[in-house]
Amino acid sequence: MSFTHPQAHIKHISNTLITTTHTHTHTPPQGIAGTTADALLARGVPVHLVRRLAQCTAFLTPAVCLTGAALSDDGATRVALITASLGMASFSLAGLYCNHADLSPKYAPLLLGCTNTAGAIPGIFGVALTGVLLDRTDSWGLALFAPCVLLFVAGSFVFCTFGRYEG
Repeated sequence: MSFTHPQAHIKHISNTLITTTHTHTHTPPQGIAGTTADALLARGVPVHLVRRLAQCTAFLTPAVCLTGAALSDDGATRVALITASLGMASFSLAGLYCNHADLSPKYAPLLLGCTNTAGAIPGIFGVALTGVLLDRTDSWGLALFAPCVLLFVAGSFVFCTFGRYEG
């Protein structure tokens, strides 16, 4: 999941220059995701459960953060929630992205390339959809956040329902 208009929204809600938004949107959860997954695996938690926990964290936490951002009237709170959302989505590194190696270590790079390509294609339409929704609703909450929340929840459901590990 990628955001199509985050800088424009940050500029809109906080009057922050686009050139300085990087100071508001950098978080380090990537290391936390890997460390947590490794600790769970070392304690004997089954691989499939660790992957599902990581992926649900990567999808459901951002869904909650973006819902909060959509409902908030405070610009600083929105920026903080968007930043938390983007950071927590990196838990996918210990979920979905590891799953390729779990399924087939030999073909993991090919599988990752295929799934990344398939996952990037909807982003082409997401930019247009966000623009159309924003024009029609004049609401960032409906145009940007609602589709992201819906896709995060749906993605979590699909991964947990159909994701398999045969190891």
